[in-house]
Amino acid sequence: MQDPNSPRELPDSSINSIDPMPQYNPLPPPAQPPTNSMAIISLVCSILGLVGFLPVIGSIIGIITGNKAKTEIMNSAGTQSGDQLARGGVIVGWIGLALWALLFLCICGFFALGIGAAIFESR
Repeated sequence: MQDPNSPRELPDSSINSIDPMPQYNPLPPPAQPPTNSMAIISLVCSILGLVGFLPVIGSIIGIITGNKAKTEIMNSAGTQSGDQLARGGVIVGWIGLALWALLFLCICGFFALGIGAAIFESR
């Protein structure tokens, strides 16, 4: 009697009749929803506003379009992507706007110091 825990031996004829592993076609990756164009515009305008090609206006456009894009993406129920781009556009837009405001205040301060020095010198 054969031990029930030992593996069974296959007859020689059955070894040749074993089919090779079945071939399968992998499923394509799921389709990515299209990126919201307002999100792209937001990031591009914010970067252009930050580096000075569209000073102040680029940052303001980036903030407005970024917030609009986030709303559109949220209301699209998954048919649009680009939330990170829109968020990045808004953040870079605020940073650019703050830096331009700081530069404006510094320039005003230097003018005020210059005018004050000129008035003080004239006395």
